[in-house]
Amino acid sequence: MAGRRCVVDCLAAFQSPALVAEQAGSSQVICRESDIYLCNGSEFVSVYSKLEKCVKVIYSFPGNVCHLAEDTEKDNLYVLCAKDGVYCIPLQNRMSTGSQSHGDLVGSCSVSPDSCVLRDPTVLSFIFLESILVTVGQAGKTWTLSLFETVDKGQSPYRKLEELQVPILATRGASSAGKDWRPPALCCIYPHGAKGKARSGTGHFSLEPGLFSLLFGVDASMVASPVVLCGLPDGRLCCLPLRLPVSLAPADKGEESKVRVLHHLGQPVCFIGASLAGEKGNGCLLALGRGGKALVVTPRLGSEGRVAGFTEQHLSSPVASACCSGTHLYYSTGSQLLALQLSPGTPEAGDSKDSWERAVPDQTSPVPPHSLSPVSLNVCSLAALALPADSPTGAVELVAMTQKGTLLQIILPERSDGGQRARLTSSLAGQRIRDLLAGIGNVSDRVSSLKSCIQQKNDALKHLNQVFNVCCMLLSNQEGGEKGASQCKQPISCHVSARWSRLLLQDTLILTCCLENSSDYVLEQGWTLCIQVTPQSCPLTPETAGSARTYAFPFDKLLPSKSMEVTLPLAPGSDLVLPVLVHCSLAYSLKSILGVEAIGHLPSHNPLLSSQANDGHCISLALSTQTVDWLDCLRICEPVAMGNRACSWSNPLADPVQVLLSSRKAMGQNRDPKNKGAGLGLDGGPFVASVKVSSEVLTTAFKRCGSGPSLASSTLHWLLSSNPEADSLRSQALPVLTAAAPGGSKVRLLAKEICLRDLSADRPITAVEIQIESSSLAELCGLHHSILCRIQPLLKEGVSGDGALPGLRTQRLRELLHHAEVLSKEVQGVRDRMSLGLEASSSTAEKLLHTYQQLRNTDLLLL
Repeated sequence: MAGRRCVVDCLAAFQSPALVAEQAGSSQVICRESDIYLCNGSEFVSVYSKLEKCVKVIYSFPGNVCHLAEDTEKDNLYVLCAKDGVYCIPLQNRMSTGSQSHGDLVGSCSVSPDSCVLRDPTVLSFIFLESILVTVGQAGKTWTLSLFETVDKGQSPYRKLEELQVPILATRGASSAGKDWRPPALCCIYPHGAKGKARSGTGHFSLEPGLFSLLFGVDASMVASPVVLCGLPDGRLCCLPLRLPVSLAPADKGEESKVRVLHHLGQPVCFIGASLAGEKGNGCLLALGRGGKALVVTPRLGSEGRVAGFTEQHLSSPVASACCSGTHLYYSTGSQLLALQLSPGTPEAGDSKDSWERAVPDQTSPVPPHSLSPVSLNVCSLAALALPADSPTGAVELVAMTQKGTLLQIILPERSDGGQRARLTSSLAGQRIRDLLAGIGNVSDRVSSLKSCIQQKNDALKHLNQVFNVCCMLLSNQEGGEKGASQCKQPISCHVSARWSRLLLQDTLILTCCLENSSDYVLEQGWTLCIQVTPQSCPLTPETAGSARTYAFPFDKLLPSKSMEVTLPLAPGSDLVLPVLVHCSLAYSLKSILGVEAIGHLPSHNPLLSSQANDGHCISLALSTQTVDWLDCLRICEPVAMGNRACSWSNPLADPVQVLLSSRKAMGQNRDPKNKGAGLGLDGGPFVASVKVSSEVLTTAFKRCGSGPSLASSTLHWLLSSNPEADSLRSQALPVLTAAAPGGSKVRLLAKEICLRDLSADRPITAVEIQIESSSLAELCGLHHSILCRIQPLLKEGVSGDGALPGLRTQRLRELLHHAEVLSKEVQGVRDRMSLGLEASSSTAEKLLHTYQQLRNTDLLLL
């Protein structure tokens, strides 16, 4: 046995018994033909088919299963649930009782409480023989052995025949609590040749008639009475004959006389079995204790003739589970599987013919018992062993469950009948050595490949974890911004600014995007800064849908507290369409980490997956959306003194009709993608527009932008705060500013403080008038729109302020509003008639232009 190797095959994986069982000893495996029944201490009992190599049925019970037993005659499986009772399951129609879904190979069956044949919460173990059910329970300080018999249908499933009580010994092994607690071990012994010997199953053995009569008496042997052996946790090995003649049954000595104690092992009994099978049955009765003590019972010749010899042996380690097969005992210590030869068997190295005589000495022999020497089979961590079966090839098959819940099939080597081993030649030995070295090399290559694969997966998990942390950080920050926490600084932000540059002999507007990493994470390789530029002035139509452009800037690494700048040309001055929306986002492609196969398994409805990416599997995180308008694109000239109110224009005042028609033509060409640059540089004017804003409204803006020497100067500084060319003018008084528009025309911005007396009855209202002068009507409209967009958020903030409005003159406000409505209706009417071709004279165009000028120079005040 020492030179043999066993083959281990993993059949299935289940839940670990240590995670589901409160007490040890709850795991059990039973082999029956081609099926394996197993429990791990939970409420489930699984049926594994060795032919189909899969789990066929899983039974679910009301409580945790702690013991299994089979009835081979009636083809039933009996299951004991802790603190509940014994359930009976018919095995013939197990697949019909399970609810099996279409396409699912595993059937599931929930066992109803009606299947309980014996309701007794004190039962700890049981065994079934013929029509009698024997149970062992604990009631207070006594062990209770109960006998039940089946009755006719329509009545209670089992009728109690007898109940015997055995007092519990107050020893260290009698404790019924703790991790090392084991339920009582039950076994049924038959005399060889009896009718009951035909029963096969777990816990049923036959002994040779001589040993049977020596142990249990001639009366039990004559009537072929089955005997129940019970190994109690207090260390006693008891026997109970079931078919003694009435005349021989003791009736005056109490119930204890029926239960006879054969031996006291001194430690909890965990296994009872028989071995040394011969023509007349097994010639040895074996009992194992939890601490490693073994009791061997064999017939031997004493001074008074043949007697039953009880010999105690000591194993090398404690016993967790065990089983017998022929002349060998297989037991698990929890850490390894050991095999012990109980008789010489076939001659092997180190074995002698008198080894068993020394293990079981004669009563008169002076040789003391010695410790047994088992052999390790190199299989570890077994929690339960099944009754082995000899295969046709001569090998022994064991079925076991590990402590982690894996079902194993262990095949031991074939038993050789030869007494000598063939010697290897030098050439054959060298060939085997070369094969072993080649196998070692193959294993080494596989290990290296697996290590490389594991390292790649670890790196992928590391990158995915970093990407996940960045996503969670940005998404949580966006949710906080939606709830009103906009004052918090973004951990990763992108700022956009516009500046002019000379490219290819053309003045081109350049966008500079600065990505700042204020978080604690490093943006590794794989991240891409995506910038999408969309014209806001063009209507969203199928013809203009392609005007949006997306730019991608991959980068290798961006450390915390670092920034990165990228630039992109927006358009030359003649082709520029303002305003534009700049959307900044971070994108990460998962293909470089997961691979093409794993990408295909990702859900397509994930909101983080960007549909704009080419492969469709890119995580996109929005950073910011900014608007670049006419104020951001002005090219600042030298500031003009307050007294210099004159402005020299490149062209004299043009004819109003030509100016109006040219401006309408220019705006129409701007909306046509084929004529983006036509008409932007309209020469004529100057055209004037003004906006009046209350001084109290502008106070909010000056909290974020430094105030200047005067309110008017501060207003211009605030309007141009996002223009990089105005940075050099921060410390200067700036009431009047001259600049060049993107189209090339000159623009003058004038801010002055005024006092309005006709709108308030209480006191004059101080305000700032922002005046725009330009030689291009289209650029004047764009600047006017940009200023109104800057002031609109301030009006929303001013509504929730605590400042009280002065007493306004309602009649004056109504007059101003009525005048603006009249002008607006007049403009609309003229436009409608011109579109129908009813009016096209120069006087109509001059009137329309004059009306536009009045609308853009209204006396209405923004409060």
